[in-house]
Amino acid sequence: MEVNRSILIFTILAISSSVAIAKDYKAPQDVSILNSEQLLSQIVGNTLGTVYWSQYHAPATNQPHQGEIRGFGQTAKDYVGTWSINGPVMCFEYHHPHTSSYNGFYTTSLKDGVVTWYDLDGRRWYDPGGRIKLLPGNPKDY
Repeated sequence: MEVNRSILIFTILAISSSVAIAKDYKAPQDVSILNSEQLLSQIVGNTLGTVYWSQYHAPATNQPHQGEIRGFGQTAKDYVGTWSINGPVMCFEYHHPHTSSYNGFYTTSLKDGVVTWYDLDGRRWYDPGGRIKLLPGNPKDY
């Protein structure tokens, strides 16, 4: 009984934290960020990449706003992680020592096939690999 209570409390805390994050962001100025439906239709099910890495955002399976990331990077080689969406905020959690520093919450813009991420303060996140390009589907078969 005590284990079930702990699981319930953890679940409630995780959900309430996630909801708070979605509300606590600052939209970047003069940028159109994607909403949850646009994230699900334009980012999820597709591959993002730079000259240093690429990753496929697999469609959700059990939870409609959560799924798996499978990718390859120059330092991380094969890596996995998870994505989740709450409103216009997309959360990334990577499970590899070389990619875990990129764990976080971001808003996203997409223009002319280029993805730009913004932190919750509305500041643009610069990737060391340069522009993040959107590749339709899973062309690298992750």
